[in-house]
Amino acid sequence: MVNPFQQSIVHGEGNVARFISRLIPPVFPLNYDTLDWNTLSLVDGFIEQALDSQSFNLEMVESYLKGRNNTGGPFLLGGISIADFITYSAVSKLLLKDTKSINLSKQPHLTRWIRSCQQYGEFELFIGISIT
Repeated sequence: MVNPFQQSIVHGEGNVARFISRLIPPVFPLNYDTLDWNTLSLVDGFIEQALDSQSFNLEMVESYLKGRNNTGGPFLLGGISIADFITYSAVSKLLLKDTKSINLSKQPHLTRWIRSCQQYGEFELFIGISIT
């Protein structure tokens, strides 16, 4: 149970995302505390990479998705996770920042992942990315 009188201040976007996901009932896969250790380490890795604006790029996500080869589901870890929300946000930021020089037709796995995210209802909270 979250008790603001017994907990400290949460600093950093990644930690805020983790904290907010813990407020979701544990029956949902987005709850950070319901993940196993292997999945937690992958989720943390995606969150940290997505929030590192100096080194994060679309090729990283494309490479990971290509290596997965759509095994287990359409999202980064197969099923939806907080990593998808944070990474989607970072990808949106890159695409909105530099729309002219980014060619998504050369990144089919990334394009498929973005479409999967957009079809998931909660992603409507984010700025939409137009994919043709």
